[in-house]
Amino acid sequence: MLTSDEKIQPVQDQKYQLVDAKDVRVRTQELDQPASPDQGSSPSSSPTQSSSTVETWWLFEFFAWLLGATGLIAIVIVLCATEGKPTPNWYIKSKYSSVKLTVTINSVLSLFSTLIKSTLLIPVIAGMSQLKWVWFRKGHCLSDYQRFDSAAKGPWGSLILIWKFRGANLACLGAFLVVASLGLDFAFQQLVTYPLRSVVVGNGTVPRSNSYSGWRPGPISGLKLAELSMVGAAYTGVYAQNNPFLVTPDCPTGNCTWTQEYTTVGVCSKCYNVTDQIQRHCGTFDYVVTMTDDNNVTTTNVVGSPIPYCNHTLPGPDIPYTEGQQIASNSQHNYPVVLQVNNTVASNQTYFGNGLHAHIATVGIMRAEWHYTSDTIGNGDNATVRSIWQLINVNATECGLDICVKKYRGSMVLNNFKEELVDTFINGTDFNSTDADSSIASLYIQPPSSWTNHTDESANTFVIDPFTITALQFLFRSSGDSPPFFQGAFADSGSGQTTSESDLISYIRYLNDTGVDDMMTSLAASMTKRMREAPENDPTFSLGISENGKAMKDLPHVNVRWAWICFPVILLALALIFLIASMIENARNGAMLWKTNALAPFHHPLTKEGREKLQTASSPAQVEQVAKGLSVKWQRTEVGYRMVDAAC
Repeated sequence: MLTSDEKIQPVQDQKYQLVDAKDVRVRTQELDQPASPDQGSSPSSSPTQSSSTVETWWLFEFFAWLLGATGLIAIVIVLCATEGKPTPNWYIKSKYSSVKLTVTINSVLSLFSTLIKSTLLIPVIAGMSQLKWVWFRKGHCLSDYQRFDSAAKGPWGSLILIWKFRGANLACLGAFLVVASLGLDFAFQQLVTYPLRSVVVGNGTVPRSNSYSGWRPGPISGLKLAELSMVGAAYTGVYAQNNPFLVTPDCPTGNCTWTQEYTTVGVCSKCYNVTDQIQRHCGTFDYVVTMTDDNNVTTTNVVGSPIPYCNHTLPGPDIPYTEGQQIASNSQHNYPVVLQVNNTVASNQTYFGNGLHAHIATVGIMRAEWHYTSDTIGNGDNATVRSIWQLINVNATECGLDICVKKYRGSMVLNNFKEELVDTFINGTDFNSTDADSSIASLYIQPPSSWTNHTDESANTFVIDPFTITALQFLFRSSGDSPPFFQGAFADSGSGQTTSESDLISYIRYLNDTGVDDMMTSLAASMTKRMREAPENDPTFSLGISENGKAMKDLPHVNVRWAWICFPVILLALALIFLIASMIENARNGAMLWKTNALAPFHHPLTKEGREKLQTASSPAQVEQVAKGLSVKWQRTEVGYRMVDAAC
């Protein structure tokens, strides 16, 4: 380190002769005394007077702190403006180019957080550097000089300084701020999260209808048959149990919600267990054995006592029982009937026979199981084993289909549409199937507005034209040469041979009460689906062919965790306190305002004696060891400020 108290040969134009170090004498009476005003810019002049206004009042450091505070305020403003809203994107577009540059909220936060981190340490480092000179106003080990410098350069040096002074020096607050500033990035990253929230981005629709019309000409003039799409829906419905037959909504995002319940014309089913309506007619029959001898002579013998049997009947379906495995009352079958299906009303306990205008079909089903027993009559070679089949578990079910109004609640999540049937409305008081001209009348169903949640009368009116209602009724009854939809018998020998009049009858044979109910529910749902998706022919009574909902989309939203903003706020507040405290401490001790100026060691270097002690070391580590035992302080001498020896 060059010093002004060494003997250096002056150059030709040197105006001042340097003084030898041995001539330096400390004037202790002038220590800590300010120079007189007439000393001007001499080495002993007052540091305060020689400093500019910016340096004197630490304006640059205050400006840097203000920039950091402004950056934090800007972050708070941005977060307050965007909190709870979809993640914003700002665009920068040049008038000379069509390319748009996207600026995200992360970019904005990163910009201001970098500003805070960059400006926060400016006043802190300046204060720590200045406190170094305040520290050496009194005698301290020269190694402390290195500790102050290291603390101002990074967190490791700051930790060493805190450990050295045990937090008892103002500089430890600055060192703490240097270390704590490492957590700013972490705090700013924890400040904002972006959870996904559903927002409305458009409309979603689900098919519905206030009217339905679908028929085709029949084989007889004036006879109308159901449209083929409805016929297909009926057959699909009976065989596809537990299928909800959902319509296909129009949901562009795959996530839609319908906040209101919506209504549509459709088909409803209802089933009743009418087993208690079965009438039993019991009797006995003789077990007859027919034998033919070698002479081709046939004889018949009654074996054993008469066997009891019962016939089970309803007003519609009928399951008779006769002796053996023959059925005399139904000669078209070779085996006893265990299932009978009819499309007429079979009991007086249901409303199906009341003549409701909306009623389109009735199904009566009787089922039974065969039970096999045997006994032996006689002994030895004359013994005869009698095989006896008897009916057990005889039961009956009656179901009906009606035109009705259905109320639904729907939603779609991740392209998975779910629809819940909330309620149904059947007009149970409309028995007028003809108009004033004795022609078949249109079917009108008008639920109360309290049920539909609509006050408009046209919105609460659901209509089926007369041709369509007739066609739907003929779908389940005999029409021309076509047999009824639900009619036939199933015969079972009990030993593996069966006879059925149709595949549908065979299907029904193995359904219990719950299965029949599910079949009818599925049939009604399939027919309703067709009604909802069919083109609407009468817009007079209508809310439209679809129900509008909200198309939702999961978008990232700004979620601010405000607790994390406390960390930079506290650091900025401590930085301001540290800056002001450093100013006060410096003013109280009268130290020259060097701050981070690297020229300070050249202005008041070590004396020759101090340098000679350091020169005895041969490595940086030894220099540090010598510095630990060398106590110095800076003070004004006859030749300027110097780091002079001080008693340890």
